[in-house]
Amino acid sequence: MAEMMNRAARRAAGKDKAEPIIQVTHRVDVVPMEHMQTFFKYEIAREGKWRNDVPLLILRPTHDAGLADSGWFPKTLVRMREVRQRKDAVPLSIDGMEIDIGLIDIIVFFEIMPGNKRVHPGTPEDIDTLLDENFTYLDKVCGDTVYDQMIIALAPHFCHSDGSYLCHYHNLIFNLRQEARGEFDALGVLDLEPLLNALSRSGGLHVIEGVKQ
Repeated sequence: MAEMMNRAARRAAGKDKAEPIIQVTHRVDVVPMEHMQTFFKYEIAREGKWRNDVPLLILRPTHDAGLADSGWFPKTLVRMREVRQRKDAVPLSIDGMEIDIGLIDIIVFFEIMPGNKRVHPGTPEDIDTLLDENFTYLDKVCGDTVYDQMIIALAPHFCHSDGSYLCHYHNLIFNLRQEARGEFDALGVLDLEPLLNALSRSGGLHVIEGVKQ
Protein backbone atom coordinates (compact mmCIF):
# COMPACT_ATOMS: atom_id res chain seq x y z
CA MET A 1 0.00 0.00 0.00
CA ALA A 2 2.78 2.44 0.92
CA GLU A 3 4.60 1.84 -2.38
CA MET A 4 1.37 2.28 -4.35
CA MET A 5 0.67 5.63 -2.68
CA ASN A 6 4.26 6.81 -3.07
CA ARG A 7 4.13 5.93 -6.76
CA ALA A 8 0.83 7.77 -7.15
CA ALA A 9 2.28 10.88 -5.53
CA ARG A 10 5.23 10.84 -7.93
CA ARG A 11 2.88 10.47 -10.88
CA ALA A 12 0.67 13.30 -9.61
CA ALA A 13 3.53 15.80 -9.68
CA GLY A 14 3.73 15.58 -13.47
CA LYS A 15 0.21 14.43 -14.34
CA ASP A 16 -1.40 16.05 -17.37
CA LYS A 17 -4.99 17.20 -16.94
CA ALA A 18 -7.62 14.79 -18.20
CA GLU A 19 -11.38 14.81 -18.42
CA PRO A 20 -13.01 13.11 -15.41
CA ILE A 21 -14.48 9.67 -16.10
CA ILE A 22 -16.09 9.35 -12.65
CA GLN A 23 -18.74 11.75 -11.38
CA VAL A 24 -17.46 13.60 -8.31
CA THR A 25 -18.73 16.16 -5.81
CA HIS A 26 -16.97 18.01 -3.02
CA ARG A 27 -17.23 19.87 0.29
CA VAL A 28 -14.81 22.43 1.72
CA ASP A 29 -14.17 22.50 5.48
CA VAL A 30 -12.28 25.47 6.91
CA VAL A 31 -10.56 24.52 10.19
CA PRO A 32 -9.48 27.26 12.64
CA MET A 33 -6.07 26.82 14.29
CA GLU A 34 -7.64 26.08 17.68
CA HIS A 35 -9.41 23.01 16.25
CA MET A 36 -6.52 21.67 14.14
CA GLN A 37 -5.26 18.93 16.45
CA THR A 38 -8.68 17.55 17.37
CA PHE A 39 -9.97 17.77 13.80
CA PHE A 40 -6.99 15.86 12.45
CA LYS A 41 -7.22 13.18 15.13
CA TYR A 42 -10.93 12.45 14.80
CA GLU A 43 -11.76 13.43 11.21
CA ILE A 44 -8.60 12.56 9.25
CA ALA A 45 -6.35 10.05 11.04
CA ARG A 46 -9.18 7.59 11.58
CA GLU A 47 -12.61 6.71 10.21
CA GLY A 48 -14.58 6.37 13.42
CA LYS A 49 -14.81 2.77 14.58
CA TRP A 50 -14.19 1.40 11.10
CA ARG A 51 -10.52 2.23 10.60
CA ASN A 52 -7.58 3.69 12.51
CA ASP A 53 -4.15 4.79 11.26
CA VAL A 54 -5.36 6.22 7.95
CA PRO A 55 -2.29 6.70 5.68
CA LEU A 56 -1.36 10.27 4.84
CA LEU A 57 0.20 11.08 1.47
CA ILE A 58 2.28 14.27 1.14
CA LEU A 59 1.68 15.95 -2.23
CA ARG A 60 3.46 19.28 -1.80
CA PRO A 61 6.14 20.49 -1.54
CA THR A 62 7.10 18.06 -4.27
CA HIS A 63 10.53 17.38 -2.75
CA ASP A 64 8.73 15.87 0.29
CA ALA A 65 6.19 13.89 -1.77
CA GLY A 66 5.45 10.40 -0.47
CA LEU A 67 3.94 8.58 2.47
CA ALA A 68 4.09 10.61 5.71
CA ASP A 69 5.41 8.98 8.86
CA SER A 70 3.59 9.15 12.21
CA GLY A 71 5.50 12.24 13.32
CA TRP A 72 4.81 14.36 10.25
CA PHE A 73 1.57 16.00 11.40
CA PRO A 74 2.76 16.83 14.95
CA LYS A 75 5.93 18.42 13.51
CA THR A 76 3.89 20.41 10.99
CA LEU A 77 1.57 21.64 13.74
CA VAL A 78 4.55 22.77 15.85
CA ARG A 79 5.96 24.70 12.88
CA MET A 80 2.60 26.38 12.29
CA ARG A 81 2.47 27.51 15.92
CA GLU A 82 6.05 28.76 15.81
CA VAL A 83 5.28 30.91 12.76
CA ARG A 84 2.35 32.46 14.60
CA GLN A 85 4.51 33.23 17.64
CA ARG A 86 7.01 35.15 15.48
CA LYS A 87 4.31 37.32 13.95
CA ASP A 88 0.65 37.87 14.65
CA ALA A 89 -1.75 35.59 12.81
CA VAL A 90 -3.65 37.20 9.96
CA PRO A 91 -7.34 36.34 10.49
CA LEU A 92 -9.62 36.20 7.47
CA SER A 93 -13.31 37.08 7.45
CA ILE A 94 -15.67 34.26 6.47
CA ASP A 95 -19.41 34.84 6.82
CA GLY A 96 -18.72 37.66 9.26
CA MET A 97 -16.36 35.57 11.43
CA GLU A 98 -12.69 36.49 11.87
CA ILE A 99 -10.75 33.19 11.67
CA ASP A 100 -7.10 32.26 12.01
CA ILE A 101 -7.29 29.44 9.48
CA GLY A 102 -5.15 26.42 10.22
CA LEU A 103 -6.32 24.02 7.54
CA ILE A 104 -8.55 23.84 4.48
CA ASP A 105 -9.94 20.37 3.83
CA ILE A 106 -11.27 19.85 0.29
CA ILE A 107 -13.16 16.56 0.44
CA VAL A 108 -13.71 14.93 -2.96
CA PHE A 109 -16.49 12.32 -3.04
CA PHE A 110 -16.70 9.69 -5.79
CA GLU A 111 -20.31 9.27 -6.85
CA ILE A 112 -21.09 5.88 -8.35
CA MET A 113 -24.26 6.04 -10.45
CA PRO A 114 -26.90 3.27 -10.08
CA GLY A 115 -26.21 0.30 -12.32
CA ASN A 116 -22.48 0.96 -12.57
CA LYS A 117 -19.77 -1.21 -11.10
CA ARG A 118 -18.69 0.02 -7.71
CA VAL A 119 -15.23 1.56 -7.78
CA HIS A 120 -13.02 0.12 -5.06
CA PRO A 121 -9.29 0.91 -4.99
CA GLY A 122 -8.08 -2.66 -4.59
CA THR A 123 -5.39 -2.63 -7.28
CA PRO A 124 -2.63 -0.16 -8.28
CA GLU A 125 -4.67 0.70 -11.39
CA ASP A 126 -7.77 1.48 -9.28
CA ILE A 127 -5.72 3.70 -6.95
CA ASP A 128 -4.16 5.56 -9.88
CA THR A 129 -7.57 6.10 -11.50
CA LEU A 130 -9.15 7.58 -8.38
CA LEU A 131 -6.12 9.73 -7.60
CA ASP A 132 -6.12 11.08 -11.15
CA GLU A 133 -9.81 11.97 -10.86
CA ASN A 134 -9.16 13.61 -7.50
CA PHE A 135 -6.33 15.77 -8.89
CA THR A 136 -8.37 16.71 -11.96
CA TYR A 137 -11.22 17.84 -9.74
CA LEU A 138 -8.88 19.84 -7.50
CA ASP A 139 -7.53 21.64 -10.56
CA LYS A 140 -11.09 22.63 -11.40
CA VAL A 141 -12.17 23.94 -7.98
CA CYS A 142 -8.85 25.56 -6.98
CA GLY A 143 -8.04 27.21 -10.30
CA ASP A 144 -4.51 28.57 -10.46
CA THR A 145 -4.18 29.19 -6.71
CA VAL A 146 -2.03 26.17 -5.78
CA TYR A 147 1.77 26.43 -5.84
CA ASP A 148 4.75 24.38 -4.69
CA GLN A 149 5.48 26.28 -1.47
CA MET A 150 2.15 25.08 -0.08
CA ILE A 151 1.98 22.06 2.21
CA ILE A 152 -0.70 19.71 0.90
CA ALA A 153 -1.48 16.15 1.98
CA LEU A 154 -4.12 13.59 1.10
CA ALA A 155 -5.95 11.05 3.27
CA PRO A 156 -8.11 8.30 1.65
CA HIS A 157 -11.38 7.41 3.40
CA PHE A 158 -13.85 4.73 2.37
CA CYS A 159 -16.72 4.91 4.87
CA HIS A 160 -19.74 7.16 5.21
CA SER A 161 -20.45 8.37 8.75
CA ASP A 162 -23.02 5.56 9.04
CA GLY A 163 -20.47 2.91 8.05
CA SER A 164 -21.70 2.38 4.49
CA TYR A 165 -19.17 2.44 1.65
CA LEU A 166 -18.31 5.91 0.37
CA CYS A 167 -14.93 6.49 -1.26
CA HIS A 168 -13.63 10.03 -0.69
CA TYR A 169 -10.31 11.82 -0.37
CA HIS A 170 -9.45 14.54 2.13
CA ASN A 171 -7.17 17.04 0.38
CA LEU A 172 -5.54 18.99 3.21
CA ILE A 173 -4.04 22.42 2.55
CA PHE A 174 -2.16 23.65 5.62
CA ASN A 175 -1.86 27.38 6.31
CA LEU A 176 1.91 27.22 6.23
CA ARG A 177 4.25 28.34 3.46
CA GLN A 178 7.47 26.36 3.19
CA GLU A 179 10.27 27.51 0.89
CA ALA A 180 13.49 25.53 0.72
CA ARG A 181 16.62 27.70 0.94
CA GLY A 182 19.72 25.56 0.98
CA GLU A 183 19.67 23.35 4.07
CA PHE A 184 16.94 25.39 5.72
CA ASP A 185 13.26 26.16 5.12
CA ALA A 186 11.80 29.67 5.19
CA LEU A 187 8.38 29.42 6.83
CA GLY A 188 5.39 31.75 6.88
CA VAL A 189 1.61 31.84 6.61
CA LEU A 190 -0.12 31.65 3.24
CA ASP A 191 -2.11 34.29 1.44
CA LEU A 192 -5.28 32.19 1.37
CA GLU A 193 -7.67 34.76 -0.10
CA PRO A 194 -7.22 33.69 -3.77
CA LEU A 195 -7.81 30.03 -2.85
CA LEU A 196 -10.82 30.83 -0.65
CA ASN A 197 -12.33 32.98 -3.39
CA ALA A 198 -11.94 30.16 -5.92
CA LEU A 199 -13.43 27.60 -3.53
CA SER A 200 -16.34 29.93 -2.69
CA ARG A 201 -17.21 30.18 -6.36
CA SER A 202 -17.18 26.38 -6.63
CA GLY A 203 -19.82 25.86 -3.95
CA GLY A 204 -19.15 27.58 -0.64
CA LEU A 205 -17.24 27.04 2.60
CA HIS A 206 -18.08 25.20 5.83
CA VAL A 207 -16.35 26.56 8.93
CA ILE A 208 -15.57 23.94 11.61
CA GLU A 209 -16.72 25.36 14.97
CA GLY A 210 -16.00 22.21 16.99
CA VAL A 211 -15.29 18.50 16.61
CA LYS A 212 -17.37 15.68 18.07
CA GLN A 213 -15.15 13.10 19.80
